[in-house]
Amino acid sequence: MTTSLDSKDNSGMSYAELLSSVGEFDLAVFLPYNFTCVDVDIQLALSEEKIKSLGLDRAYTKRLFCIVVECFQNLAKHATYLNENGDIHASMLGIKQDGNTVNVSTANLVRNEDVEGIRRKIDAINGASRTTLRELYKITLNDGIRTRRGGSNLGFIDMLRKAGGKFKYSFEPVDRVNSLFLLHIQVVSRM
Repeated sequence: MTTSLDSKDNSGMSYAELLSSVGEFDLAVFLPYNFTCVDVDIQLALSEEKIKSLGLDRAYTKRLFCIVVECFQNLAKHATYLNENGDIHASMLGIKQDGNTVNVSTANLVRNEDVEGIRRKIDAINGASRTTLRELYKITLNDGIRTRRGGSNLGFIDMLRKAGGKFKYSFEPVDRVNSLFLLHIQVVSRM
């Protein structure tokens, strides 16, 4: 599947396009399957320094860094690393400045059984207004419901609120068990 980042639907770039454009990223991080909290802390510190070096205003830098932190948390908590043949797939996070906008892209394996749930969550919030997102955030924060992996389902909502745009995403089937989840977040400079 090859789609354009400028397309009007929710599709992001394909994994092949993402990999071929890694050299254009201001920061590209590949996370091995066995990364630890220490590894995440190191990558966050490096990411923070890189984000600061982009010369963005303080409020924008803060929003961008919050999104990157949430992306790393999602990769650490929700990514799958082994396909059905036992091959290891690293997760990836990339940051690319494009004028006054910064694009954050992630790629990681997810279980096929989780694809529809992820798609529903993203589609439900992608169409929401800022006011609706704020209310949904408050409701989700207070409902006490946790996912089977301990999350509260606030991550996508919080990232979308901070990004100021819509998510673009795609799923590429890898095998009978897993799909590659590609998420592209365009962080607008002014909200």
